[in-house]
Amino acid sequence: MSELSRSTSFGLRLSVAVMLTFSNLFLLIAISTNHWASSVSGGHIGIWKRCFIDVCESHSLIIHAKVFLVFFLIFNILTNVCVTLSIWAGEEDSKKAIGKANIFNALLGIAGMVSATVSFALARDLKQFLYGFSLGWLGTVLVVICGIVSLVHECLEPDKPSNSLQNLIQKNINTQPVPYPGTQPVPYPGTQPVPYPGIQPVPYPGTQPVPYPGTQPVPYPGTQPVPYPGTQPVPYPGTQPVPYPGSQPPPYPGTQPVPYPGTQPASYPLTEPAPTSIIVS
Repeated sequence: MSELSRSTSFGLRLSVAVMLTFSNLFLLIAISTNHWASSVSGGHIGIWKRCFIDVCESHSLIIHAKVFLVFFLIFNILTNVCVTLSIWAGEEDSKKAIGKANIFNALLGIAGMVSATVSFALARDLKQFLYGFSLGWLGTVLVVICGIVSLVHECLEPDKPSNSLQNLIQKNINTQPVPYPGTQPVPYPGTQPVPYPGIQPVPYPGTQPVPYPGTQPVPYPGTQPVPYPGTQPVPYPGTQPVPYPGSQPPPYPGTQPVPYPGTQPASYPLTEPAPTSIIVS
């Protein structure tokens, strides 16, 4: 279903507000006047008083009609105010609520007008209905039309939940002003708090992370520093520890290594010194 144009939607909402305004005007005149019906004797009657020529007196007839019509007028005025404010504020998604309110008000008006119509119609001296009766029914019919127009308008252009109260509040939260760049306060040098010595937390033993095997970096060959010649410390003569005589443990019998047969180095021939001959004279 294609959506209505913006001008058409605004025209429908405005027509509802105008019809409600005229309805309230007609109901106000109808309830305040005493010209609802005329009698054969020359008098006329309203919902509050009965008049004969220039003399009017209160009556207790059509009590139910009075109650219904008074509440009908009060609720209808409140609905008219809400519709006018919604148009002024640009709220387009309240058509369903307005339609339901108008239908409820129309039920009150129909109940009051039916009660008054039956009471006057059963009167023996009724001559004819007057303008107050007509204005009461006209105002009621206008409210019925307003309710139908609002509900049909909502069917043609459904209310969008994105304009609900919760989303409006969230929208206001998300539209917080962003500070201009460079306007943020910068702390003055030397005003930063310095921790007091000795209050730094000490890690609990065993809680330090252990590196995974194989993840340690391996130095590249040739990148190890070589000590400069002559910089190695030389032990002072006589400072080397000498083992105390007899403190060396004798080896346990059978624990001495035995050379494997054939692994002993053979003496080289002709390395033996030749025997020297001695000549005795």
